[in-house]
This record gives sequence, structure tokens and C-alpha cells, in this order.
Amino acid sequence: MQPDIDVRLGDHRFNFRVAAVILRDGCVLMCSLPGSGWCFLPGGRVRAGEPTRPALERELHEELGIRVTAGPLAMVVENFFPDAVGRFHELGLYYLVDLPRDVDPTTLTDAENGATFRWVELDALPSTDLRPRFLCDALRRDLSSTEHFVNVE
Repeated sequence: MQPDIDVRLGDHRFNFRVAAVILRDGCVLMCSLPGSGWCFLPGGRVRAGEPTRPALERELHEELGIRVTAGPLAMVVENFFPDAVGRFHELGLYYLVDLPRDVDPTTLTDAENGATFRWVELDALPSTDLRPRFLCDALRRDLSSTEHFVNVE
């Protein structure tokens, strides 16, 4: 197995991430880690030599225990924020993903890291501690064509 693309460069950390935008009935699927108090979109790190769509499909299988097919690329995100060591530099590709109707991810817990899942209404995003914060607005936009975002915190 190849390593995740997550590299320390002095006081910076570079991370290559894929994430799923899963929409259903005016809601988006979020996940959170125990004790974090905030939420994010499901997904994870790309491994060295791994194309991004299969990386997202692998991550969702690991987290949700189901096989899905990643859909169109919705967002390319350059995300810069502080972390415990210094500065975090993340490149993220966010794909639209459909879940089968009979799958209820809110009943699942990711056994590896304890992540839990919940649906959040799109209109409630501004009052949700979603990270990165720009997603509160971006997810309520038309996602039918790919957009590029640069987020600096």
C-alpha cells in the first residue's frame, strides 16, 4: 500500500485530499470526529500514485462500508489554515456522489477513527461549524460545473 500524500515541509504541512458532496432532499452529508465539535465533508487523503476518483471511492468504502461511484468534479479547493505545528496547505478535489436511497449513513460509525455522520439542511449551514467555512456558502451554489476556490484562514 502506498503512503498518503501528507508531507511536512518545515513549518508547513501539505495534504492532498478528496471529499464527497453528498446531497439528498435539501441536505448535505457531514461527518465529525469524537470531541472535535466541528464537521467536514466525508473523504480523506489521496495515496501516492492513486487517481482521485478511485481514492474517494476507497475512502467512502472505508468510512461508510458501501461501494459508490464518484460523480462529476464540483470543486477544486486550495485551503490554507493554521495547525498545531505551523501552517496547513491542503489541495482538495470535491466530487458529487450519489448514495443509494436505502443507505442511511447516520446509522454508521467509521470504525477506524470513530467518525459519525449526519444530514445538515443546506439552509442551516451558516449556523453549522463546518470546516472549511467557505463551504457554508459554496454548497448552496449551483454545483453543475467545477469551481475553483482559494480559502485562507
